[in-house]
Amino acid sequence: MVFFARLAQLPVIPLPGNGATRVQPLHVDDLVRAILIALERQELAGIRVDLGGSEVLSFEALLTQLAVLQGRRQESLRRLYIPWRFMRVLALLTDLLGGHGPITSEEYGMLLRENFTDLQSFVAHFGFEPCPFRVGIWERLARQHASSLLLHIARTPLDTL
Repeated sequence: MVFFARLAQLPVIPLPGNGATRVQPLHVDDLVRAILIALERQELAGIRVDLGGSEVLSFEALLTQLAVLQGRRQESLRRLYIPWRFMRVLALLTDLLGGHGPITSEEYGMLLRENFTDLQSFVAHFGFEPCPFRVGIWERLARQHASSLLLHIARTPLDTL
C-alpha cells in the first residue's frame, strides 16, 4: 500500500487507462487471520480459495481515498489518464532497466486482468468477511499516528510534558 500512497501524494495522480481498473485491497490483519485459521483447522488443508478485501474499488477510487486520507482535498486532485499503449511501452522499458521504472510487464498484466474476486467461498470456509478498504486504511493510519505519538512522548523529557 506504500506504493499507492506515494502515487496519491504526487501533484498529478497517474491512472492507467480510464482509471476504472478494479482492485480489491486486503488488510494484512485479515490475511494473517486467514492463515492462522487455515493452520488451526485440518479441514482447510489443501483447499484453494481466492481472497481479497470486502470492497471492490476502481484504481481511481483507491488513489482518491488515499489522497484524501493524506489531507488532500478531493476537489483539488488532478489526474493524468495514461493510455494503455503507453503503459505497455513503460512496462517494457522498466523490464529492460531490470525493474527500475514505474511499472513492470508483470504489474501491467495484473492491471489489465484486474484484481478482484467473489468472497463467498472464502467466507464459507473461513467464517469471516475481510474488512472494507476504508476501515483497514483508517486502522493503519491510526496505528502509524499512535506509534509516532508514543515515540515523540518517549523522546520528550518528562519535565516538558
